[in-house]
Amino acid sequence: MSEPIDTIAEARKEIAGEFDEYFNEARKKSLDGELVVVKEMILEPFRGHGFEVGKGQVLRYELIDGVQALDVVYLAKKRPLHEMAANSTTGIMQSIQQYVGEHLWTNPPYFRPLLTMIKDTVDTKKLEETYGPTTSHNWACNNGRCSTHYIEKSWGVVNSNSCDMNVTQGIYEIAGEEVAANRRYEPGTFIHFAVGNFHSVPTALRVYSAKDLFKRGDHIELLCHDDIYVSVSPCPYGDFNDLQAGGVYANWPIKVHILEGKDGPLRTIPEIEFKSTEVLEFVKAGRPGMLKGPGTVGDKNSPGYLGDPEG
Repeated sequence: MSEPIDTIAEARKEIAGEFDEYFNEARKKSLDGELVVVKEMILEPFRGHGFEVGKGQVLRYELIDGVQALDVVYLAKKRPLHEMAANSTTGIMQSIQQYVGEHLWTNPPYFRPLLTMIKDTVDTKKLEETYGPTTSHNWACNNGRCSTHYIEKSWGVVNSNSCDMNVTQGIYEIAGEEVAANRRYEPGTFIHFAVGNFHSVPTALRVYSAKDLFKRGDHIELLCHDDIYVSVSPCPYGDFNDLQAGGVYANWPIKVHILEGKDGPLRTIPEIEFKSTEVLEFVKAGRPGMLKGPGTVGDKNSPGYLGDPEG
């Protein structure tokens, strides 16, 4: 039997590695104290927050009073109806869980890093020691954010605050009604400061108590590779400290800094130029000259042949 292929490791080595120079430069400036604050905001609980971050700027989320889980959507400003940081693309190219040095990738046909995580002061080793090696507090939410209708169906609460409500509010405020109402491309949700992993069987997200795992001042930083719209939902489950039935979740304000270098915005990853045709147009044209890739159509001589049918 052949050895399994680690597709994420292959993508890191063959593709993501070419962008390391931008990450290394931005991270060094952050660690050396060479970033300056150009804007500061306090995001209050139980509402959505929409704001813009410029190309080459750094977005910092900081815990100031308590642990506050965040659900965040990132949209490309120049085409917010069509391009956004996508949880599926990010999971293919990097990891479901994001660590320092990894990128948040956008959906096809754009397919590029939109943000790169350059700093995380949370003690990730402590998270792993507490809940297992697959534990992280930054992850692409591939099973959807909580919604008002989900809460009504589960607990019978009508018009409850939810991450979907807050994300929609943030998009509406910064990008307008047309973008907020768009459901053709459901924006992927990225989670920060919520302790979770995917090691259960059947595989599903498990969220754990954050008690004693974070400290005041813990923060993450992301370098933005284009002008983006950001919509942040302070998750109404707040600090996840009490996960028992009927538990009370404390919600906290969180500080946001937008930073850049002393001489202005930092260097960013250029957009990737593709020669492939947009797939729908290619299909409509009859797929001219399509390559089948490394695979072939199987026959009786193929290694995976299941044998002749009985009789």
